[in-house]
Amino acid sequence: GNRGRCAQPCRLPYRLRANSREHLPAPGDYLLSPKDLCTIDLLPELVASGVQALKFEGRMKRPEYVATVIRVYRGALDRCLSDPDRYRATQEEKRQLAQIFNRDFTTGYYQYNPGANLISYQRPNNRGLYLGRIAGINSRQGLARVKLEQPLGVGDGIEFWVSKGGRAGMTVKKIWLDGQEVNRAPAGSKVELEVPAGVRSGDRIFKTHDEELIRLARSSYAEGFRVPQEPVKMVVSGAVGEPLILKAIDEDGNVVQVQTGFAAQEAINRPLTREILAEQLGRLGNTNYTLKELEVHLSGRPMVPLSELNALRRAAVAQLDKIREPKRNPVDEESFQKALAAAKPKAGKREPRLPALAVSVGDPASLAEALAAGADYIYISGEHFRSKRWQYQDFEAPVRQAVSRGVKVYYGLPRLWLDSNVPLLEKMTEEIKRLPVTGLLASNPAGLQWIKKHFPGRPVILDYPFNIFNACSVQWAAEIGVQGITLSPELTFQEISEITVPENLEFEGLVHGALPLMVSEHCVVGAVVGHRTEETACPGPCRRDSFYLTDRMNYRFPVEMDQFCRMHVFNSQELCLLEQLPQFCERGYHRVRIEARKESPAYVAQVVQAYREALQELARGRHHRLEALRANLEKLAPRGFTKGHYFRGV
Repeated sequence: GNRGRCAQPCRLPYRLRANSREHLPAPGDYLLSPKDLCTIDLLPELVASGVQALKFEGRMKRPEYVATVIRVYRGALDRCLSDPDRYRATQEEKRQLAQIFNRDFTTGYYQYNPGANLISYQRPNNRGLYLGRIAGINSRQGLARVKLEQPLGVGDGIEFWVSKGGRAGMTVKKIWLDGQEVNRAPAGSKVELEVPAGVRSGDRIFKTHDEELIRLARSSYAEGFRVPQEPVKMVVSGAVGEPLILKAIDEDGNVVQVQTGFAAQEAINRPLTREILAEQLGRLGNTNYTLKELEVHLSGRPMVPLSELNALRRAAVAQLDKIREPKRNPVDEESFQKALAAAKPKAGKREPRLPALAVSVGDPASLAEALAAGADYIYISGEHFRSKRWQYQDFEAPVRQAVSRGVKVYYGLPRLWLDSNVPLLEKMTEEIKRLPVTGLLASNPAGLQWIKKHFPGRPVILDYPFNIFNACSVQWAAEIGVQGITLSPELTFQEISEITVPENLEFEGLVHGALPLMVSEHCVVGAVVGHRTEETACPGPCRRDSFYLTDRMNYRFPVEMDQFCRMHVFNSQELCLLEQLPQFCERGYHRVRIEARKESPAYVAQVVQAYREALQELARGRHHRLEALRANLEKLAPRGFTKGHYFRGV
């Protein structure tokens, strides 16, 4: 999504299921589809908060949507800035915002956690505006009687939510009001409309397209974008028998001067006046300028033809355009390509090495199993999933045992947290300090700063949510002095080969496990099963059961909730690159990593043992057992394996 390639999976239908029971009732099929954010009522609070800009999401919307939303918010924001205490969004502004596109509206998390009220469960696309309910149908004429809740015009689009058969849409071609055919009917009027087959009395109608609003939006950009006009000052001087001189000065201090081609004559009837000069010289509508100030210095009663004044104005504009034109020196293509090649880091050849084996675990028992199965590095997850039961002190014995055997143990900080989560983070910090861990993993800049403050001098590995994605980010990591990095799992082997990794920086890659697809403040389990809203607390069903989402193809996506009540949705297929371990060796990886934070101790034991054996085989120069070792793991992954992005990219 952040790379402009979002397939909008949140707008697809899903079912929530639990291990203890197959079917969980939900308000609708679209469990991940948020309502549209609308903050027009919150502008005073947003302004008072100190934000410097308001961002609108219009990348996947029509130009009419962008034009309407920006126009409405521009007017509302101007009123708010001039008088925030008396600001109120108008009903017409809200109507236009809803009419141009809405999935129903929410203020998101600005005021509270909305829980279930964040989601548009019934449909993932435009709802339109409620137009009314069919009061009756004249089946002989094919007309329906409706009392309009919104104005309606010929050319508008409407949708019938029929009681049987789903929805039926049409464009309004005729409207009858009091027996007369009209082009437009106001809200509150009772009209008759043509309706498609299958529509019944009592069915609801929604207006999904407002032709008048669309025309208004299109008119705002029909002539294309114009740069705001630059204010200029003009100074006119002249006398009878001398050329008329015009000097134009813009606000950047640029000055141009032009003059008429012949001397001014003495006027008999109409000498030049300030009014005449302002009228002729101020005709700047199709230029980049507007006349801000006019200064006149004339002697006697000079006169020049109006055509000369127009020519004088055009000459001044042309010279001002020329002097303001940015200086552009043509770029030599060959020189550019040489400079580009010189700036691009050279991918140094890495010496092949047998990587160490790292595993990320989510509970003390899994840590013990990873140790017994031969892990070289063990990472303790900073997210504590509710499906697991343990206490901090349960980690002490296995961590000490691992360290005594020379295994490196790192504690990971959470992937993200809010200021309101800091008390929990402080508690975690105190518990980590009681453990003899080797170092810590940071998943974001806040985590890096937290480690510097609370664990100065400890080794740090940047985890894959840090998005170490290219040579620049690798170089930055080396410069700040971290021990190692986990490369982004979105990189291909080819892209990885082109990245130079400094000698003082260790790097690792993910080779196995169910990777998270989404980390969300919104919890589907809490909303659907716990019925959480801004007014109702969640009773914590995640503590009593395990949950997963299924899509249209019946793929299962495991769902976990952490200590901050955030939802983690994992891939339906597990990453498995056991057979590709030789490629990690060839590329000089320091470590390969198994991602098993949500997995059981038994799972951890089997997977770590398989990868340990595979690395031992590679150390002996033998590859033939890799296929069999991978096949043994297939029973742990009923949904199948994936190679992720290592070969095909995003």
